[in-house]
Amino acid sequence: MRLTRLLRYGSAGEDVLNVKQRLLELGCYSAEITQLKTSVFGADTLLAVKSFQSQAGLTADGIVGPLTEAALFPEEQETLVIDRTLISDQIGDAAAASIIAALENTGTVRREIALN
Repeated sequence: MRLTRLLRYGSAGEDVLNVKQRLLELGCYSAEITQLKTSVFGADTLLAVKSFQSQAGLTADGIVGPLTEAALFPEEQETLVIDRTLISDQIGDAAAASIIAALENTGTVRREIALN
């Protein structure tokens, strides 16, 4: 799967459904799941994404962006490309500069990270 946008609470579409299916496969939904068949990113999906992010060692913000996508679908990732504008849009320029600097100096962790 290749995301073309950030997925968050309120998002809807086939990409949301794909993420929900993967989260179910990974055991991140509780037994009370009722919204799996809908394509809406609701409260249940938010909790499942946060649970997955915590388990994967990611920031549990409930947003499916490039890092969460790469962790959810590692078999489909060769090189993770992080669009700098997505980082800046979400947290501001100063914080984004710090994150980008840290990423540029990390080397290979799970896979190569390339910044454009």
